[in-house]
Amino acid sequence: MKDESIVSPRSVRATARDGLLRRAALLAIVAALLTAVVTQFLPRVYRAEAKILPSDAGGALPFADLLAGTDLSAMIGGRGGGENTVLTYPEILLSRPVLDKTLGLNVDSSGTEEGRTVLTALRVTGRTVAIRLDRGIKKLRKIVAVRPNPRSGIISITVDTNNPALSALIANGLIENLNHFNLGVRESRGRAVREFIEGRRRETKAALERSEQDLTRFLEANLRIGNSPQLILEQQRLQRQIDIQSELYRMLERQYEQARIEEHRDTPTFTILESASPPVRKYRPSTILNSASAGAACIAVVFVLSLVDPKSLFRRILGT
Repeated sequence: MKDESIVSPRSVRATARDGLLRRAALLAIVAALLTAVVTQFLPRVYRAEAKILPSDAGGALPFADLLAGTDLSAMIGGRGGGENTVLTYPEILLSRPVLDKTLGLNVDSSGTEEGRTVLTALRVTGRTVAIRLDRGIKKLRKIVAVRPNPRSGIISITVDTNNPALSALIANGLIENLNHFNLGVRESRGRAVREFIEGRRRETKAALERSEQDLTRFLEANLRIGNSPQLILEQQRLQRQIDIQSELYRMLERQYEQARIEEHRDTPTFTILESASPPVRKYRPSTILNSASAGAACIAVVFVLSLVDPKSLFRRILGT
């Protein structure tokens, strides 16, 4: 007859396992509750997001398509469309000129109460204006994220601050300043192209006038050419020079008028797919995520400690 007072090793292990599970579950619940309470006192962060789609010619040299297929394309260095706007726009958005103008945006109309500009709204301090601007740019680069999608060409701009209206204001301000920057660069490049064409136009006009004068003097000196092969060839050569200079001058005249128009063209270099609006809900901290992470970490610690003898662990740590 089997003695019922003897406890089998299997039942002992099962009892120990059940006790461990109960302790782990209890500690996980306590840790999750404490984390949830602490999370309520953490500063809230609101994320505003905007999306833009660069134009096909947004990053190309102005008038590249205009000059393609002509001699002027080779003169000014080809089409110039090698840069990828999807990759260059994020660098421009986080560049100092764009961020500097963004820091100076007025926030009175956004409903914020921290100050009159983005710089003061971000509570950036410093002894001098230069120090405050430098610290403000560094802070903007921390709270602004620009994520390009090479496949779709869409660029996403996100801003994280403690004020939902301020986050939206900064995101939309970055887009506006990016457009101003691009228009300024395009105008500067357009001016350079226009000045180049204008100079070539003056040179060609002067060359055309010289060729016409040469032909006029030749005809005055040779009123009767007759059947002289040498005089006929010379007349044809002078006439070819006039024809070449005339054709080049007409082409430059057309290019010059188009360049003057393109120089002052103010069409946007990208399309705004989605403007930033003040977020309704906070982005972080997440009470559910933090509580779940704390509970899972607590359970993991309990199980790890259950596999290790605490006394031997302390002895190893102390080196005894």
